[in-house]
Amino acid sequence: PISVHLTDFPKPMDLFEDDGLTAQVAQVRDIIATAMRLRNEAHADEFIKDYLRFEIARGVYGYGEAYRIFLETDDTFQQAVEIMHNKKIFKKFKVYSGKGGASNKDYDEE
Repeated sequence: PISVHLTDFPKPMDLFEDDGLTAQVAQVRDIIATAMRLRNEAHADEFIKDYLRFEIARGVYGYGEAYRIFLETDDTFQQAVEIMHNKKIFKKFKVYSGKGGASNKDYDEE
């Protein structure tokens, strides 16, 4: 064939079929789907409130400012910012920003 895109999708070999494993995987997928649904239902009100606040801010201020407003209340984002400003973490992993940022000297003084 000229291209793999023009060929039929390969058929699985019977040799690799395992009905027991397939059933277990299906059961795990059902459990995960149920857990995700319950998690999403528990946070639906919060999600809707955040989404509406973002859409209002986007309409009034534009995307850039809307994201800033949205991220102010995003716990994961706020934790990431806190970590980025923690020089001890960067020193531990020997991460230095180089030009225009912190130098080795900035981290070594603490």
